[in-house]
Amino acid sequence: MSGDGWSALKRSVLEHRWLVLLNAALCVAVGVPLLLSPIIPSTDLGNHVALAMQMGRLVVGDDTASQFFQLSPVPGPYLLPYGLLAVLGGILGPLVAIKVVIYTSLCLTPIAMQRLLVALGRAPWLGLWAYGLAWDFHLGIGFFGVSLGFGVALLFLERVIRHLDERPSGRQLLVTGAMGTSLALIHSQAALL
Repeated sequence: MSGDGWSALKRSVLEHRWLVLLNAALCVAVGVPLLLSPIIPSTDLGNHVALAMQMGRLVVGDDTASQFFQLSPVPGPYLLPYGLLAVLGGILGPLVAIKVVIYTSLCLTPIAMQRLLVALGRAPWLGLWAYGLAWDFHLGIGFFGVSLGFGVALLFLERVIRHLDERPSGRQLLVTGAMGTSLALIHSQAALL
């Protein structure tokens, strides 16, 4: 396929205007539980939110946090989701921030699946089925990082497939490499995808 991934998806969307409307409606639908519940009932989610907030406090030099915790000098899984949550939590508060991050993962995976299908020469409509899998086991136990990582992994695969079909520029290779590296910093299970 020729052209950038976004332009290919745009062409596909222009051909299928209903796809845009269905994506918008389904993104709203998968987000309804986040609006109805003040606290997301996930087993480990509270621990992840607390650790992300502590990470944010350590970064800004909070003396109380540094008495009990220290940042690892070696980057590892969950670094990017915790960092994103710490930044958003400092702005919006932790409860709203985790809802924003989870909502991003709920909509990212189906849209990334549609991009991958377009790169494979398939109809993007099949990617709508991914909305049915949005609230998966990982979110049920609070592993928001792996859910976010699945969407990034699908976008990474889509870019790699496009690079096989056309000669990428140096900038495109750099972005694809950064996406691949970020997978290990999001969650190890997403990196294995």
